Amino acid sequence: MIPLVESRPQTSPLILPTGLIFLAGLWLVGSWLLTVGLQMPLQPTSASFEPSLRLLLQSIVVGFVVGWPLLRLSQERFARPIGQVWLDMLVLGTLLQVVIWLPRLFTSWTVPRTIALDLTLLGWMALVGALIAAATGTNRLTPRLLVMATCLGACLIGPLAGAGGRLHVFDAHDLVLLGPVAVVRALTDSGATLPSTAQWSAVMLIGLIALGVWCVLLIASHFFRGNESGQ
Repeated sequence: MIPLVESRPQTSPLILPTGLIFLAGLWLVGSWLLTVGLQMPLQPTSASFEPSLRLLLQSIVVGFVVGWPLLRLSQERFARPIGQVWLDMLVLGTLLQVVIWLPRLFTSWTVPRTIALDLTLLGWMALVGALIAAATGTNRLTPRLLVMATCLGACLIGPLAGAGGRLHVFDAHDLVLLGPVAVVRALTDSGATLPSTAQWSAVMLIGLIALGVWCVLLIASHFFRGNESGQ
């Protein structure tokens, strides 16, 4: 007999984000050409490389804070949004390690400062990923618009605040609230020194915020799955 209602599989396979990998590679190459270029300085020193590499990092940040959500939120809902986002984060996080640690060979950034920058950007990536996972579990337009606006605002608030003269006055809350673009500038401006206590506090704070959002998302996902199975 042919069933009247087609049964859906309990689990859907995760999709390898080949499109994301390709676009992220293009973004990296384009960012490198626009910020660093192909021509070496006449007298290559850390001082001559650092401004361009700082812009490169900021461009990469814009890519995963704005470009990544824009790509995922323009697609149909995922059958397994949390697992798919984790797979995305594995790809983007690996790319981020290359972008952060290779340029250190040409700069005066200390290892602790590079670690602080790495952990802070991974925290922002995890936070953005949680928002994407929450919005891509549905096809509703409103949650997707809210998440996209939040991600865009996170990128813009730092430069806008910097235009108002606030980039030289940082505490832990400023570093988080002014967004990931401002964090890159704050953590690379004094690359030859160790991160301040406020900057380490910011690393912990953004990590705790991302962890809290993921915990809420996982609890909510478990709750809704329980309701669906009970119906």
